[in-house]
Amino acid sequence: MTLSNFPKWGLNISLLIILTISSLILLACGPSATETTSPDESKASKPSAKAAGVQATSIPEPTVAPESGVSQGRDDVIIVLDDEPPGLNIYHHSQGGRIHRENLNDPLGWFDKDDRELVALSPFTGWELIGLDTWHISLREGVKFHNGEPWNGDTAAWNFTNASGNRDIGSNSSAGYTGTHRGEKVDDLTVKVICDKPCPIFIKTATVMGALAPEWYENNPVDVTTRDNVGLGPYRLVKWDPGIAITAEAYPDYVPNPDVEEAQFPIIQNVKWVWRGEATIRSAMIQTGEADLAYRLGLADKDSVPVFQSSSRGTTNFILFDTVWNPLLQKKAMRQALAHGWDCQEVVDVLLGGSTSCRSNIAFPGVLGITDRNVEPYDYNPSLVREKLKEADYQGEEIRLISRPVNWPNQQELYESIVSYWQDLGINVSLTLPEMSVRNSIRDCGIGLVSPEITEERWLITGEPTTCDHADMIETNKNMDSKDFARFLNDVLSCESNRSRICDPKMEDLRTRGMGAVGEERKQILESIGDMIHDEYLIMGLFDITANFGKVEELNWEPRGFDDRIRVSVMSWK
Repeated sequence: MTLSNFPKWGLNISLLIILTISSLILLACGPSATETTSPDESKASKPSAKAAGVQATSIPEPTVAPESGVSQGRDDVIIVLDDEPPGLNIYHHSQGGRIHRENLNDPLGWFDKDDRELVALSPFTGWELIGLDTWHISLREGVKFHNGEPWNGDTAAWNFTNASGNRDIGSNSSAGYTGTHRGEKVDDLTVKVICDKPCPIFIKTATVMGALAPEWYENNPVDVTTRDNVGLGPYRLVKWDPGIAITAEAYPDYVPNPDVEEAQFPIIQNVKWVWRGEATIRSAMIQTGEADLAYRLGLADKDSVPVFQSSSRGTTNFILFDTVWNPLLQKKAMRQALAHGWDCQEVVDVLLGGSTSCRSNIAFPGVLGITDRNVEPYDYNPSLVREKLKEADYQGEEIRLISRPVNWPNQQELYESIVSYWQDLGINVSLTLPEMSVRNSIRDCGIGLVSPEITEERWLITGEPTTCDHADMIETNKNMDSKDFARFLNDVLSCESNRSRICDPKMEDLRTRGMGAVGEERKQILESIGDMIHDEYLIMGLFDITANFGKVEELNWEPRGFDDRIRVSVMSWK
């Protein structure tokens, strides 16, 4: 059966919609449950995008008034997200960024929505690179944390140091990409950031680095600092009702940057975030007026909301192969069989409505390191797959793939489809979608945990992690708004990273030189890394990810176009 016949149950979809539409509206009123083939091969039967028998298993007061002439209308907005965040600590939780990173905090690195150039939000006025490993960051006068603590050279230095002081914090800050660093006060309005390694693009990679009030942070237990947030953003936290909603209000002492649209005082004064696990329920909440903006809708919801909008998420989905401990995946032939063993374009056309592009690498064109050649998708080629399976001496061993249960619409169906292709070609791949904390522990169970020994010719792997499961393959992605491969160099490509399944001496040489390179040299090195990933099949790129939004007609707001950030302070009512 080919994907062009998918799905057979589509004949009954109209009846299904009629029977379920009223229940969807009722459900919206309450929380949901958590939730170049050869000529001979061109006619080969292809598995369905939702093949039967392949199912994922589960593991358990304003400084500047609003602009004259702008009607404020309502003073509140309700946003429905896909999941409740695990915490609001910007240092520890990348999940929840729609709330804490983009609204309760002002990150150091922020790309303007129009020209996509770096701009300074409220806490900063500018920056300058002093040598390859030192930056001077200029601070805006009069800025205060939400609890009144001052923002100055001392508190900024504390934040820059603590933002790379441990693995959890570092992985969600620039330290996760450019290496660890520390802050030193220069004067009340200047702080020096000193990197342990060259960091010429530090600001570009600091798009997730906010700041928290030091005194509050150091004098409260972890359960408080996890579920509270005392930052510098345009909104301050009012209340978190677990399982129900998170509410915030415009911070009256927010100091705008008059030159940046997204750094102005909020027009809408109150915001509430709620969450529902099913995209159809989020869509129904827009229809019934229970919410004003819905995040991460499916293509099927396009005609179900007053306004449907799409945006690139600035990221490419990919699968990490365990080339460190799995003897099969250490073989290039086995990795080639997997890469050529599914039809990306057909899956994208059927399950994602042809709304995105297939890739064979971990980023997309426009990112430094990516070329047309090293991002060109691998072809679906069953005959090559059989040849490579024989070369790899594959005997039917199980290969475990870990994915996320909720990250974008149709994710589960899409990965079930990929696994179906592989199984039809005799590759025994199982798919598991654990809950996020379990999935993240698997993601973070990489080579960096065992401190491999360096020799002249290779890295000696002395053993496997004993406290976590590293799996065989894991689905993940990285936001690439920095447009530079540095987001990967200290992460999934490094022998020293707890997220890496790659430990290769050639890669180590390239990434180490790439970290401190600038100009044409940097371009050449990063492109060599991109070539190596593609040619050696070290990581299997899949496709770019898009984000779909639904909103009411009366809300003035547009997606940024190159990421899925939701900056509430720019919203207004018609």
